[in-house]
Amino acid sequence: MYVGRLEAKKNILTLIEGFRRYKSDHGLGDPMQLVLVGTKGNEFSKIEEAIRQSGLSSSIRLTGYLSQKEKTVLFGSATALVHPAWYEGFGFTPLEAMAAGCPVICSRAGSLPEIVGTQNALWFDPSDAEAIAQLMDRLVQDEALQNTLRTRGLNWVSKYTWEETAHQTLEILTEWE
Repeated sequence: MYVGRLEAKKNILTLIEGFRRYKSDHGLGDPMQLVLVGTKGNEFSKIEEAIRQSGLSSSIRLTGYLSQKEKTVLFGSATALVHPAWYEGFGFTPLEAMAAGCPVICSRAGSLPEIVGTQNALWFDPSDAEAIAQLMDRLVQDEALQNTLRTRGLNWVSKYTWEETAHQTLEILTEWE
């Protein structure tokens, strides 16, 4: 699954291509679906066209906006969150997925390796659709890896608390005095 505004600049076109390659390697009977969660944004028509051209319209689901509760339920049932960002300021969505026990396949962009933790996700270059396909395949085929990423993610995300955020913010602010 993917969660975020559905805009071409969010690198969804590369994600769709990666999913197309994954599906072409697994044949028509493969049950895997790509669920795109979020509201339509700039250049959404390019995403619609990529879905049409992929030949996988029946395997790509657009949910529109989902509440936090609905997203959490979906994270809990997803094989993985794929976060293909070209740039990311913080990376809340991968952390939300990890908190729900969802393995993460993530682009190595911006702050993501630091925020998500390099051992807690599978990583790819955001321009590499083939790497996305290979990581999807690896995760689907390896239940032990899924469980490892779930456990690591849950342990990692537990350090992100509002109390710890307040403590670190206070430390920085008092250093400036």
